Amino acid sequence: MTITLDDPLQPSLLSVEFRGDIVENVHDGHIAVCNAQGKLLFFYGVPSVQVYGRSALKIIQALPLLETGAADHFQMSDRELALCASSHSGLPSHQAGVRSLLARIGCEISDLICGCGPPYSSNAHDEMLKSGEPMTAICNVCSGVHTGMLATAVFCNELTRGYEDIRHPVQKRVLDAVSDVTATPESAIQVGIDGCGIPTFALTLEGIARGFARMTRTSHFQTKRASAVKRMLDAYVRHPEMVTEEDSFATRLIRAFDGELIGKEGAKGVFALLHRSKGLGIAIKVADGTKESIPSAVMAILSQIDCLPNLPPSLERYVKAELKNTCNDVIGRIESRIRLQPMRSTQRE
Repeated sequence: MTITLDDPLQPSLLSVEFRGDIVENVHDGHIAVCNAQGKLLFFYGVPSVQVYGRSALKIIQALPLLETGAADHFQMSDRELALCASSHSGLPSHQAGVRSLLARIGCEISDLICGCGPPYSSNAHDEMLKSGEPMTAICNVCSGVHTGMLATAVFCNELTRGYEDIRHPVQKRVLDAVSDVTATPESAIQVGIDGCGIPTFALTLEGIARGFARMTRTSHFQTKRASAVKRMLDAYVRHPEMVTEEDSFATRLIRAFDGELIGKEGAKGVFALLHRSKGLGIAIKVADGTKESIPSAVMAILSQIDCLPNLPPSLERYVKAELKNTCNDVIGRIESRIRLQPMRSTQRE
C-alpha cells in the first residue's frame, strides 16, 4: 500500500492489546522521525498532524531559565535543572527540591498557579495520607517547571503574578524557544492552556521531531541557546530520576543507553525523544490519548531505524510488553503493528 502525505489526517494502527488471545484494545496514532537538518526521514500515519506537545516540550520550555542567567544566579545544580523541566512524581526528593528552590528565589507555594493535586506516585500519596501531611501545589507534577518560570521572572525583575499568561515576558520567551528549536514560525503555533495552567503549544508532529533532532546539534542555535540546550540535555542524563521517577520508561531509556537516548512523555499520548550521536528526533502521538502502547512503540521504532543493536536487559519488558494484573500474573500483551514508511522527495511535491 502506498501512503502519501495527501491522505486525510487518519491515524495508522500502532499496536494491538490482547487479554488472553482476544483483542481488547487497538491503539492508532502518528509517528515522525527527523534528522538534525530537519529533514523528515520516516513517518507513520500523518506526520503533518497538528498536536499539542504538552509536557514532552518541557525541556524546551525550560531553556529561558538558563538563557536569562536565572539558573546561574540562583546557583541551580543539574539536579535542580532537571526538576525545572520535569513531570515529577511527587516523591519526597521532588517535593523537597521544589520547596528549596522556592525559598531560594524568594517565592511562596501560593505563587505557584499549577493547582494542588496528589502526588503521581501512589506510594508518595499513601505516605502523605498516613502522615497527615497536607497536599499543596508542590505535589503537582508540574511544580518544578512552574518554579523555574517564577525564577526567570524574579531574576528579570518582572511581576511573578500572571507568569502563566501568554502575554507575560516569561511565556513570550518560552514561545520564542519553542519556535526557534522546532524551526516553526510563531504564527504557525497554536496556543492552548495546559492542565497545569501554563500555555501549551500545538504544532505539527514533524515539527516536534524536528526540534528534538535539532537539539542534538547545537550549532543550529545562537551561543546562549546552544549552551542552554546542552546543559539541559546533560541535566536530564545525569538526573533522569528528577524528571519522572526511577522506574519510569523514560528514565530506564536514558540509563540503558548512557544518555544517548533522551525521551520525555507528554499527556494524552505524546512522547518525544532524540538520539544524540545519530542526530535523530522522534515524535509519537497516540490518537486515543492513552500511554500504555508508547514504550512498545518506541522500541519498535528504534529497531526499525537501526538504533537498537543490542537490547539492554532493563528494556526487555517493553519489547515483550506483557500485561500483568494486581497479582503480578501475566494476563495479556501489547503487540506493535508499526511499519515505518521512508520519506521520498516526491511526497513533498
